[in-house]
Amino acid sequence: ASTLIRTSVPTIDRSNDNVEALHLLVNVASTRGIVDIHIQPVLKLVNLLPCELQVELAEAIHAHGSCSRDVSRPCVGRNGKKVCLKDSMKIGIGKEGRSVRVDPARKPHLSIRVPGYRWSSWHRIVNRRTSSHTWQPSEFELDSRMNSASGDTSDHADEFKTVVHFERHGGVGDPLAVIVSVEEGHCPTIRVYAQYWILDKTGFGCRFCDGFLDMLGTQPDELTTRRSHLLGEESKYSAIQDDKAIRGHQWSMGMNGMSLFFSERERIALSIERGSSALSFVGEKGQIRSKWVSPLDISNVIP
Repeated sequence: ASTLIRTSVPTIDRSNDNVEALHLLVNVASTRGIVDIHIQPVLKLVNLLPCELQVELAEAIHAHGSCSRDVSRPCVGRNGKKVCLKDSMKIGIGKEGRSVRVDPARKPHLSIRVPGYRWSSWHRIVNRRTSSHTWQPSEFELDSRMNSASGDTSDHADEFKTVVHFERHGGVGDPLAVIVSVEEGHCPTIRVYAQYWILDKTGFGCRFCDGFLDMLGTQPDELTTRRSHLLGEESKYSAIQDDKAIRGHQWSMGMNGMSLFFSERERIALSIERGSSALSFVGEKGQIRSKWVSPLDISNVIP
């Protein structure tokens, strides 16, 4: 027999005398007279990105509530909704973070940041299966929800997945999108990962997209473009320079032949945007630029 108990422990911050609660999940299991007590945090986060991840967790502020750590960052699907910052952490590559400062009953929200980009909007942590009919996202939240293939459940976990979009520092470079997946349970596990990793070994500066805005295939969709090299005008921004000290920044920024890519259509097209004059078949002062290739289907990785 086993019993799950949610409990909280009040604590006092001696710096400002604020009283806060630490939320825990206690699992009491009895087997043949031997009783085991397991104490777990209410939330786990796993960073599956090839770069360091910064995370902030918050709770929704009720109609007549107030909070000294109100964050003005917008909430997805809820205009004017405010949240109260409860916890923040940095999670290394492949590492796991845990939180005991958010109350699961107060609609916890998540905001994340990767090197080269601003903080994302607040996304509600949905501790539900995608096949559940007891709760459905609002009309506005459907835009950020990622639908998994429903045919083969062995390859697609029944988890609630959200696409999180980032804006570049300085507004010059490419946007970025990653996936946040919530494994439902009494102690939900949140995994943050990229749909595709691009390792460009050509030596060129390549640009990628998953579609075009014109029939001729000459105008890439700016919302899905990514690069494997850093634009020269981006180097002047101090925020970009500061983030270069963070481990794995090449992947999120898109530089040194490394980049992250997201495509809802599961297609990719590429072009050479900046050629290398060091190659033998190019003149000493030559430069290479190419047209876009037709989008390639990358939905099936099995040849």
